[in-house]
Amino acid sequence: MPVAMRFLEIDPRPRFGRARIAAGAFAGAVGGLAFGILLTLQIMRGPYAPDGMAGMIARVLRTDNELAVWGAHLAAAALFGAVFAAFVAPSRPRRTIPLAVAYGVLLWFFAAFLALRLLAGVPLALSRSALFDLAGHLVYGLVLGGVYVAFFHQEDRYVRDHRTRANA
Repeated sequence: MPVAMRFLEIDPRPRFGRARIAAGAFAGAVGGLAFGILLTLQIMRGPYAPDGMAGMIARVLRTDNELAVWGAHLAAAALFGAVFAAFVAPSRPRRTIPLAVAYGVLLWFFAAFLALRLLAGVPLALSRSALFDLAGHLVYGLVLGGVYVAFFHQEDRYVRDHRTRANA
């Protein structure tokens, strides 16, 4: 077997592909679930805060249906997780998790603080709800990074084991 082929087989860097995007989408959904629990706790405290994440999503969707808000939030979380996976290859947790937390902060600023507030007609103000949303996005990033690394490496281990058995 040529040296280049052997190098490609033992190269530990994850390749870009469906498995990586699926790992990111799955991790994003789990991160969205963790953030969604925080949103639910916020909702349980009373009606939607008009400038809170759940309230803004409800306003953009033009509904008060909590299930619709949850669904939209989880779909966006999975999509943003897939986007993260497209740009960040899973590596050691010490590298990937901080990148995911930073990504969560970027999502908060550009998607939740700017875009969602503009779409919902909420003033751009650093309110208590905005800081709560920032905390939620930090949780999202932390969970996204941890689950992304764990899920991808588990899938990668399965594929390597399967290939080893097939070649034996």
